[in-house]
Amino acid sequence: MLNHADVAAFRVLRAQMLADSPESFMSSLEDESVLSEADWSARVGPTDDALIIGAFVAGELKGSAGVFRHRGKKATHKATIWGVYVHPDLRGKGAARALLAAAIAHTRELAGIRQITLNVTASNTVAFQLYLSLGFQLCGEEPDSLCIDGKFYADKHMFLRLVDAVPAPAPFQHQA
Repeated sequence: MLNHADVAAFRVLRAQMLADSPESFMSSLEDESVLSEADWSARVGPTDDALIIGAFVAGELKGSAGVFRHRGKKATHKATIWGVYVHPDLRGKGAARALLAAAIAHTRELAGIRQITLNVTASNTVAFQLYLSLGFQLCGEEPDSLCIDGKFYADKHMFLRLVDAVPAPAPFQHQA
């Protein structure tokens, strides 16, 4: 779990992920260049409702997965995974799975969380398959979710239920 001592390392990794895979993240290098030290420190946390899991290799931060609980009375039962990235050197070696497993395990410990959501770029079939293998289900696709230099990218919306699904009520039947 990253903490305030890891802010500088996370900033470096975040710049790398946004440069390496801009279509995979809602934010851009330009968006994040204006963030203050306080913004970065708050983002890294950890807090009771948000954290970033990191993968370190030889003391260097090489991967991350963030998770946060939604705010507001109507949505505190949901958490979202964000910022999942592993350095190209770690891809295909289980690092992303380990990061996600840790994020999911932490989220299961948060009182009242019923489901986890995430978005994945529709063209990122490797990440999509990883999420499916961890139990996430597809619940929709948003065309033109991102626009980068005039090119549009679709996002797939996914969720993982942490509690059993509530059965749907019986359909209304009019009694004559």
